[in-house]
Amino acid sequence: SANLTYRFAVGQYSVRLTLFSTTTPEADLATAEQDLLPQLESIAIVQHNKLVDVLTVATVTVSTNTAIEHLPESLAGATELGTTTVNFIEWYGITYNLESDEFPGFISGGLRRWQITARPDEVIEATVIEFATADQATAFVKELLPSLPDATELTLPETIADSADAVNNNGFLELQVAQGNFVIDLSLFAPFGSIDETAAVTDLVNHSETVVTNFVE
Repeated sequence: SANLTYRFAVGQYSVRLTLFSTTTPEADLATAEQDLLPQLESIAIVQHNKLVDVLTVATVTVSTNTAIEHLPESLAGATELGTTTVNFIEWYGITYNLESDEFPGFISGGLRRWQITARPDEVIEATVIEFATADQATAFVKELLPSLPDATELTLPETIADSADAVNNNGFLELQVAQGNFVIDLSLFAPFGSIDETAAVTDLVNHSETVVTNFVE
């Protein structure tokens, strides 16, 4: 599919906008992307102006939900960048799933991102998804490995190996684990530069073990 991504910053806010065309033939990608550019720029201007308005307000009230309440409060060796709610359409956008229009059992979602102090090019992102049932949460996690057949599966410690799956997908590290009717998705990647994969794998595994151990339904 044709897609364009636009990044910009306003004050302390960093924004990433991605616009997709799901019906573009492979041969027409370049033309389609040029057609998308004016639309993406228009959206970027609107979002930029909204953030300018936000910066004039002394305090900003962040929405919350059950999933956000189950996010880890902090991660050792990392600085929090922000927190947001996530609906199922936004989750599909994050994961580049352009085919699905339903998410059975989805109740709420929340996302929190931290910048890794020792490697500031890298961030770790925690997403919690609340499902209607524990069976739906477990089934969701079981889809991770089959959905990424070309990724390298990561070895996990015994404490979480039976309940979690993790992969290195071309430098994008991701782990998913079900805890009751919640799914914890931890990803580590480098939006600001290059990733140190060896150190990143160690961090992802260690943080995942801590988050899962301390998780309370």
